[in-house]
Amino acid sequence: MSQLKPVLAYPNRASSYFLGRIASQNKILAQIRAVLPENLANQAQACVIEKRKLLIYVNSAAWASRLRFYSRAILTAVNDKTDAAPDTIQIRLLMPRQTDAWATSAPVKIPSEETIELLHSSAIHTPSERLAEALLNLSTTLKRLSG
Repeated sequence: MSQLKPVLAYPNRASSYFLGRIASQNKILAQIRAVLPENLANQAQACVIEKRKLLIYVNSAAWASRLRFYSRAILTAVNDKTDAAPDTIQIRLLMPRQTDAWATSAPVKIPSEETIELLHSSAIHTPSERLAEALLNLSTTLKRLSG
């Protein structure tokens, strides 16, 4: 009976390249976190050096604005301890993970037939062309959605 090796046990240049990149990014992230106060250091989730720009990823805009005050200290720390010498810092927000609460939203309430007809008749008697067109589009869409 033969035993199977895990995939990473085989020599693979692509996986070793990416594992090396991940290790270097984690090293840079540790240097960034060492410069920051503890409460702010925990908010720096990831970092990437792209050309001459250091991208730091955080969870919220509030933490991003606080992190910008430390940009000079971060650049100094990263430039002193790594070969890649970024010129600028860009702080980006991580997109929130989609949960079941996001996926299940309340059903859309479609207005009654009378309301839809009222919108349609209002569109016909409206002097403004743009408003008439918008009301017609709305009434047509609501008719289609109502079945």
